[in-house]
Amino acid sequence: MSKDKSIKRISFLAKNFNVFTDEDYETLNKDDENIPIVSNPYDTIDEDTVLGLYKVKRYENGDIKIDDDGNPVVKWVGVHEDVFIDMVQVDPTVNKIYVQWMLQTFSRYIKSGDIIKAIRFATEDLPQAEQYLILFDGNKYKQAFARMCKGNEAFKNIDDPSNINQYKNLSQLFDAVDPYIERDVSQLEKSMQGAIRRGEATIPFKDRKFTVFCPLTKEAASLFHRFTTWCTAVVGQSNFSYYVNHLTPYGKNSKLFVIIDNNFFYPEDDERHAKDGLWQLHIETQQLMDKRDVRAKDFNTRVLDKSEGLTEYFYDILVDLARGDSYNVNDNVYVKQLLYFGFTDILFEVMNPDVMEITFKDKQIRSLPDMSKFKYLKMLYLNRVELESMHESLFHLPELEFISIPNNKMKTLPLGICYSKKLIAINLAGNKIKELPNEIRRLDRKNGGNLIRLVLDSDVSSDIKAKAKELLPTTDIVEFEK
Repeated sequence: MSKDKSIKRISFLAKNFNVFTDEDYETLNKDDENIPIVSNPYDTIDEDTVLGLYKVKRYENGDIKIDDDGNPVVKWVGVHEDVFIDMVQVDPTVNKIYVQWMLQTFSRYIKSGDIIKAIRFATEDLPQAEQYLILFDGNKYKQAFARMCKGNEAFKNIDDPSNINQYKNLSQLFDAVDPYIERDVSQLEKSMQGAIRRGEATIPFKDRKFTVFCPLTKEAASLFHRFTTWCTAVVGQSNFSYYVNHLTPYGKNSKLFVIIDNNFFYPEDDERHAKDGLWQLHIETQQLMDKRDVRAKDFNTRVLDKSEGLTEYFYDILVDLARGDSYNVNDNVYVKQLLYFGFTDILFEVMNPDVMEITFKDKQIRSLPDMSKFKYLKMLYLNRVELESMHESLFHLPELEFISIPNNKMKTLPLGICYSKKLIAINLAGNKIKELPNEIRRLDRKNGGNLIRLVLDSDVSSDIKAKAKELLPTTDIVEFEK
């Protein structure tokens, strides 16, 4: 392809993928239907950098159309000129034959509702993409390449591995070129030890199964650049500083944790080698990624369940950090990580005792623990948390007025509920209540209580409904219908 044809190709792509300039953005941004995609929180320099725009489809009444996965249906995507130029520059070919794939990948993330992935692709992944595209371009027509891709489960939906446009994301491309990346696992371990001797990293935990490596410099983080697609490992263009510059509740820089299965250090041709035994955790941005830079879904079973020591190590770190931000439990990233790791009992331990409301939804709290420290609690709201039982201390809290526990697994109320004389409302909708304690009669205003409303699921038996009306004659008994 001549230079002129190459320029025409770039111009064609710019037009078809709605590439816009800063001047264009001023005009486009006046359209209230256009939604800007900005690099915050991933940009390390300018939090307001615009990466693209998109527009969603709407019905005649103005409501947004939703697809089968619950995401808005996107009808138009625009790409900022700077992102487009970056893609052109990282394409290693003279004819720029891979720019279209990068544009498609960026747009595909937006259309599927993965805005964060689109941001990461544009701001973090392009340097890695350049390395993988070089390997792909040099090997895609080799018989061995097609053979290896055919035997890989990750390519079951790809008919032609040599066609870049059949790859949905950077992780698939990484899988394709992975066999061609020159690496020496034994040298990695030596390099890690060298970084520790130079004061560029620490190993805060190690047992016979796993090692935790914390890089303190971008050079130490880049030791893994041949083994992973992490943006923190890119040589010369690492985003290491962005991540560690996040502050903990104690005002200290946050850490990157590289978790390594010790079998990863065996040579790749050794059957004991743990090919996928590499993860990176950054707590403050809630990123726990496998070596393909995909969120690790099996970390608990593959790692924590196999090492009690490692589990306790992360538990202690997260609990300490969670307590440093105890006034903000629902948005506390450390609590969220504890829950992701399966430490659900910690929710109430790290909460500030002065809270007046406790609200949790879609978590896992099968049993409500001792609540006696929450002297000022007025409202408890637990929705879809699989609640089965409640500690009696809850009903001795002097200020408790509302208990709302819909869509759980409660079958009865504890006898001690009779001590909650300030209770105004109890919501049991979505619970298959089989029994009500006679003691609940003490909550009725006729007997000195303050209960105004009791909500029961419409599916509970007529006997339960009749008993509720008998025990609580001045209380409004409401049947909730789904």
